[in-house]
Amino acid sequence: MSWELKILEPDKVKLYRNRFGELVLEYEGERFEDVIPLKAFPLSAPENYIALIDSEDNEIGIIEDLNSLPEESRRVLREELEERYMVPKILKVLEVEEVFGMPVWRVVTDKGERTIELMSRSDAKLLPSGKVIIRDIDGNRYEIPNYWDLDPRSRSLLDTEL
Repeated sequence: MSWELKILEPDKVKLYRNRFGELVLEYEGERFEDVIPLKAFPLSAPENYIALIDSEDNEIGIIEDLNSLPEESRRVLREELEERYMVPKILKVLEVEEVFGMPVWRVVTDKGERTIELMSRSDAKLLPSGKVIIRDIDGNRYEIPNYWDLDPRSRSLLDTEL
């Protein structure tokens, strides 16, 4: 099996939405419907190396830098990525308990109050920067922008979890 990385030339990329709201790519005379963008490095380089995948899970190509795209394509792709990678920010921790061996957090996010079930404590990671990344049992992601900016009660509830 041969594997080759295809970098898309920015000036040849045209991205837009069809009448069903799906992302469409036109590139070098080809048209791809229902395109899915995936970030290669969502945390360290969120606007670089964005893979475009077709409806059959085949990689069409990579956009090296989102900012190099023509204005309209850049706007549409940025909207799609924001929707796909929406990560609620945890502002306050109200309660942490364990239910059948699984951590359950009741939190306030920038999208409202939520109850988050984790598979294990390892699904919440404190990074050296102070950011906390959380993945719940359903694969949804949450973040605490800076652990040290939380109120003292929230930090004390999380001390045993991180």
